Amino acid sequence: ARPRSSPDGPRRLTEKPTGKDGRFTIRQLPNLPLALMAYIGPPPKTNDHSMRFSAAVDTEPGQTDARIVLDPNAAPQAK
Repeated sequence: ARPRSSPDGPRRLTEKPTGKDGRFTIRQLPNLPLALMAYIGPPPKTNDHSMRFSAAVDTEPGQTDARIVLDPNAAPQAK
Protein backbone atom coordinates (compact mmCIF):
# COMPACT_ATOMS: atom_id res chain seq x y z
CA ALA A 1 0.00 0.00 0.00
CA ARG A 2 1.24 3.49 -0.80
CA PRO A 3 -0.24 7.01 -0.89
CA ARG A 4 -1.51 7.88 -4.39
CA SER A 5 -0.94 11.62 -4.32
CA SER A 6 2.18 11.99 -2.22
CA PRO A 7 5.28 11.89 -4.42
CA ASP A 8 7.42 13.13 -1.52
CA GLY A 9 5.92 10.71 0.99
CA PRO A 10 6.90 7.12 1.66
CA ARG A 11 7.03 4.88 -1.37
CA ARG A 12 5.40 2.10 0.55
CA LEU A 13 3.40 2.19 3.76
CA THR A 14 3.25 -1.54 4.34
CA GLU A 15 3.83 -4.89 2.72
CA LYS A 16 1.91 -8.00 3.76
CA PRO A 17 1.84 -11.53 2.36
CA THR A 18 -1.53 -13.18 1.86
CA GLY A 19 -2.71 -15.97 4.07
CA LYS A 20 -3.42 -19.49 2.83
CA ASP A 21 -6.85 -18.31 1.67
CA GLY A 22 -5.27 -15.61 -0.55
CA ARG A 23 -6.56 -12.74 1.60
CA PHE A 24 -4.77 -10.13 3.65
CA THR A 25 -5.66 -7.40 6.10
CA ILE A 26 -3.83 -4.13 6.48
CA ARG A 27 -4.58 -2.22 9.67
CA GLN A 28 -3.89 1.36 10.76
CA LEU A 29 -3.48 2.90 7.32
CA PRO A 30 -3.76 6.69 7.01
CA ASN A 31 -7.08 8.14 5.87
CA LEU A 32 -5.71 8.99 2.39
CA PRO A 33 -6.32 7.84 -1.19
CA LEU A 34 -4.11 4.77 -1.54
CA ALA A 35 -2.84 2.48 -4.26
CA LEU A 36 -2.79 -1.20 -3.35
CA MET A 37 -0.40 -3.30 -5.39
CA ALA A 38 -0.22 -7.08 -5.51
CA TYR A 39 2.08 -9.53 -7.21
CA ILE A 40 3.04 -13.16 -7.29
CA GLY A 41 6.63 -13.41 -6.12
CA PRO A 42 9.25 -15.90 -7.20
CA PRO A 43 9.32 -19.43 -5.82
CA PRO A 44 10.99 -19.65 -2.41
CA LYS A 45 14.65 -20.62 -2.14
CA THR A 46 15.56 -19.60 -5.69
CA ASN A 47 17.81 -16.91 -7.11
CA ASP A 48 14.86 -15.56 -9.10
CA HIS A 49 13.82 -12.14 -7.71
CA SER A 50 11.24 -11.20 -10.36
CA MET A 51 7.61 -10.33 -9.70
CA ARG A 52 4.95 -11.88 -11.85
CA PHE A 53 1.33 -11.08 -12.64
CA SER A 54 1.26 -7.70 -10.89
CA ALA A 55 -1.91 -5.65 -10.49
CA ALA A 56 -3.00 -2.53 -8.63
CA VAL A 57 -6.21 -0.93 -7.44
CA ASP A 58 -6.87 2.57 -6.11
CA THR A 59 -8.80 2.99 -2.86
CA GLU A 60 -10.51 5.97 -1.29
CA PRO A 61 -10.45 7.19 2.32
CA GLY A 62 -12.81 5.14 4.46
CA GLN A 63 -12.94 2.25 2.01
CA THR A 64 -12.85 -1.03 3.93
CA ASP A 65 -12.54 -3.65 1.20
CA ALA A 66 -10.70 -4.00 -2.11
CA ARG A 67 -10.29 -6.92 -4.46
CA ILE A 68 -7.27 -7.67 -6.62
CA VAL A 69 -7.29 -10.79 -8.76
CA LEU A 70 -3.99 -12.12 -10.07
CA ASP A 71 -4.34 -14.60 -12.91
CA PRO A 72 -1.14 -16.52 -13.73
CA ASN A 73 -2.90 -17.87 -16.84
CA ALA A 74 -3.47 -14.40 -18.33
CA ALA A 75 -1.40 -13.28 -21.29
CA PRO A 76 1.59 -11.09 -20.34
CA GLN A 77 0.97 -7.34 -20.64
CA ALA A 78 3.19 -5.13 -22.75
CA LYS A 79 5.49 -2.81 -20.80
